[in-house]
Amino acid sequence: PLCFRHVARPGAEGEISGHYHPKAGLSAGGRRIARPCFLVDARRVILPAFGTYTGGLRAEDAALESLMAADARAVLTGPAVHAIPMPRRSRR
Repeated sequence: PLCFRHVARPGAEGEISGHYHPKAGLSAGGRRIARPCFLVDARRVILPAFGTYTGGLRAEDAALESLMAADARAVLTGPAVHAIPMPRRSRR
């Protein structure tokens, strides 16, 4: 079963949520690009925002790190979709 909610809850299973509007970046062609992204692990998906004024929370923010499993992926949106390991502060 899936549970759709605005704000993710720690420990939830089968959850799809919004609220945080994650974004992540990667280096491509000698420059850094940042894109809205889906954060995905075996328990949940956190959705990106696509509006002009919604901003975005960096994937390595403590609020998102605490919700996502260690093997979570960030799926960057845009002209080309890129799936990368979820950025973490500890990986820098």
